[in-house]
Formats: sequence, structure tokens, C-alpha cells
Amino acid sequence: MAKKKSGTFVMSREIKNIVRKDPNLKGREVVEVLQKKFPKEEINVKSAAVAFSNARKSLGIGGSNAPSNVYTSRKTSGSGDVAALKAARDFVNSVGSTKSALAAIQQLEELQL
Repeated sequence: MAKKKSGTFVMSREIKNIVRKDPNLKGREVVEVLQKKFPKEEINVKSAAVAFSNARKSLGIGGSNAPSNVYTSRKTSGSGDVAALKAARDFVNSVGSTKSALAAIQQLEELQL
């Protein structure tokens, strides 16, 4: 990225300064203020909108009222699940290790095919 000369127009910095002065301004109003303040500069409205949004976000203005975690995990506790886990635990204990238990289950699966 090329370095800019000091004193040149940096749209994001200018937008951030404008939003600091008046946080109630809308995006279009900020673009109008920029155009009045820097009439010789060519201002891309879409880039200005992105810079405006980023400036508001970095200054902690606005944001969503939506909850941060919309999806919650549902824990199921059925008696069948617990019984199956206990049976699996007993099987692993009787075989000696989980690797041996997995090998036995794979052999059983091959035999059933």
C-alpha cells in the first residue's frame, strides 16, 4: 500500500472525526458534510458508507439489539442414552481400553455384513 503525503484527504479519518463531533448524523449527511468540506475531492458514496459504518462501530455508536447468541444448545437426557453410555463404559472396562473396544466393534461389524 502506498504511503500518502501528510495533509492529504483520508476519507475514513475525516468521517470518523465528523461522527465524533455529531454521532446522530446519518450516512448521507456525513457524505454531504465531506463534499462541502472537501469540494475538490472525488468521494465514492459506497466507500463512504462503509467508512461511516466502520467509524460508528469503532466508536461504539449504535449496533444491534439482537442477542449475541441466538442459538442455544439443547441437552437431551433420555434414560436410553444414559443406559447406553453405562453399557459402553462397562464394555470398555471389560476389554481393557478404548482402542481394543473399537477394534472389537469393527470386527463385529465386519462379521455382520
